[in-house]
Amino acid sequence: MKRFARPRLGLETLRPLYWLAQRVLSVFFNLEAVETGLLTSRVIEYPFVIQGLDTLPRAKVLDVGCADVNNFLAPSLASLGWQVYGLDLRRFKLAHPTFHPVREDIRKTSFPDAFFDCAYAVSTVEHIGFAGRYGITVGDPEGDIKAVREIRRILRPGGFFFLTVPYGRGRKVIKPTERVYDKARLEGMLVDWAVRERLYYARDNGERWHQVSEAAAGRASISLALVCSMRPGQ
Repeated sequence: MKRFARPRLGLETLRPLYWLAQRVLSVFFNLEAVETGLLTSRVIEYPFVIQGLDTLPRAKVLDVGCADVNNFLAPSLASLGWQVYGLDLRRFKLAHPTFHPVREDIRKTSFPDAFFDCAYAVSTVEHIGFAGRYGITVGDPEGDIKAVREIRRILRPGGFFFLTVPYGRGRKVIKPTERVYDKARLEGMLVDWAVRERLYYARDNGERWHQVSEAAAGRASISLALVCSMRPGQ
């Protein structure tokens, strides 16, 4: 039987699918706050992850910080045949035969070395280490660095890691919620990775997201960095 290659889905194709999913979710959840807040960045971030995973064989994937109320990546990927492990200190009430919830701290997990084939952290690592947020009880200024180091340990060599973080005008910490990254902090966090792709998006005055250069993202007050990295090795 002739096999057909699965088409590669581009960001322009996936964005309308995201908004359709948003409309379906709005039947069950009050998403008004989400629509007017920074979570609208999901229209860029989720397609970035889906596009990257779409080219890879279905396998074990780690969803870091899965308990976001707006997270439809985990159920979508589980339905598409991925073995999805959702890791968070908070509960994520999703029942699916290929979704495996794990309530642990990403800075130190119980997974063996090289357990996962892929991993993604969508607007998550910038929050890690802030006490009083997302189940964290003790502050840790290097929480994001430790989290990415642990992801590298539990990802197999050759496995891909999709990371999205806020990016903007100089490195800063917005207590008690998140970090905003600059080039130096982001590159330092990924120093042990082989970076394959970097994309940057910023908002215009009409609140629409546009792809921009790294320099323009660095000057913006609100922007995103999206990075696809691979763990080196055999």
